[in-house]
Amino acid sequence: MASVEIKELKKGTVSKDDGSFEFYLERGRYDLVVSMVGFKPKVVSFFINNSDITENVELDPDESTNMQEVVIKAKLRDRAEEIIKNVIRNKETVLNAIGDYSCNAYIKAFQLDSNYTPKKDGDTTAATDFSKMGLTEVVLHVDRSSSGQLKEERLAVNKRGGSESLYYLSALDGDFFIYDNLIKAPPVSKIPFVSPLSYSGLLAYRFKTLRIDRTVKPKVYTIAIRPRQLSNATIEGEISIQDSTWNVMSVNFRLPPAHMPEYDYMEVKQEYDKIGDSARVITKEQFIYYTKTKKGKIYGETTVIFNGYELRKNFKKGHFGLEISSTAQEAYEKIRHSGLR
Repeated sequence: MASVEIKELKKGTVSKDDGSFEFYLERGRYDLVVSMVGFKPKVVSFFINNSDITENVELDPDESTNMQEVVIKAKLRDRAEEIIKNVIRNKETVLNAIGDYSCNAYIKAFQLDSNYTPKKDGDTTAATDFSKMGLTEVVLHVDRSSSGQLKEERLAVNKRGGSESLYYLSALDGDFFIYDNLIKAPPVSKIPFVSPLSYSGLLAYRFKTLRIDRTVKPKVYTIAIRPRQLSNATIEGEISIQDSTWNVMSVNFRLPPAHMPEYDYMEVKQEYDKIGDSARVITKEQFIYYTKTKKGKIYGETTVIFNGYELRKNFKKGHFGLEISSTAQEAYEKIRHSGLR
């Protein structure tokens, strides 16, 4: 299978399996060029007279053409946006399984001025400055309609120190349910934030897979959420999604400072859990925030535990009326006896 050519005539052929080849030539001098991939070409000169000529040609290996190691790099396609789309497609099933619902919420909100100086041990003259710190505990019963209407009753309240600027002492302070198309928090921003789990969110955000936890079954994807344009009312953070079920496991996001007149930083952390076959609800929510002042910063942290969910309730007509928040008469006494900390 070598290539054999008569150089002067540009006439060529391919040798047979046994290496043989033949040409019919007139008398004269010719150059025979023999070549084959992986070998050095060879030129053999010969003369044609009245007799046949037999020429044995042996080619030398060409080391320069030896195949080198080939490294193939393949870039896997990021499935982040595809996973988010699967969650959006499954969203209606989740929301229908929840419907109108009731739940209980225990809120523990703490705030501290950066200029706060605690009382030193043994100092009997110094008094704790409660104006620079605050702690409030609240127990709520919350009713929510599928359209987002809220009504709450404070069942227990305990306040220590200043509580005027504490954030999230009421469910009315914000509805951060990530399955909604919009995240509404009027005390923080008059403009609702676009949820990444919406068709508008597919246009407003970029998604990137950060890690995959294969130690659990089904595996869990953690996906970065990044705004396409920072000027939009969007959030930024991470969301963890379970494979195949497309259920949200947790969310961690930050709100843009440009849309928060009263706050310089706010981070929201959420944990979701399953109720029944399809419903996903928030079981734990945290708010970490701070506000800059002329003398420093005011730091705040609020933790909310949700439990006692009752799904697909039928509230009476007019249930979500003018009175959307109320406090039970015995609320301020009840928390003292309940031992909540």
